[in-house]
Amino acid sequence: MRWFKHGFAHSLFNLFAQSSLTVRSQPTDCTDAIREAMLFMLGDRNDDPAQLKLVRRVRMAADVQELWFMRDGLMSVLAQQEGETAARQRLARLDSLFKDQLPPSLVQGRLRMRGG
Repeated sequence: MRWFKHGFAHSLFNLFAQSSLTVRSQPTDCTDAIREAMLFMLGDRNDDPAQLKLVRRVRMAADVQELWFMRDGLMSVLAQQEGETAARQRLARLDSLFKDQLPPSLVQGRLRMRGG
């Protein structure tokens, strides 16, 4: 009978753990605005596999937080196309769209990395 108790508790835990992971917030107008800005920055070049993969990820992002974590990939693609200085300038403008949309810990970490 021991296996039943362990199995039941384990199953119950998995049920709650998975349900908390699969809950996603609905995209907001801000999420869509950031998504559109990122897609605009990426442009419509179809010859770069990394860019195509990032475009798909941006389109499928469920919320602002997912888009926030895609900025490194965006920086990489833009730096290859335009140079690092131009890419940093464009990302700085994009970062302003994230204002008040993220948990403070994410934004504070970004400011510490910049030295601000």
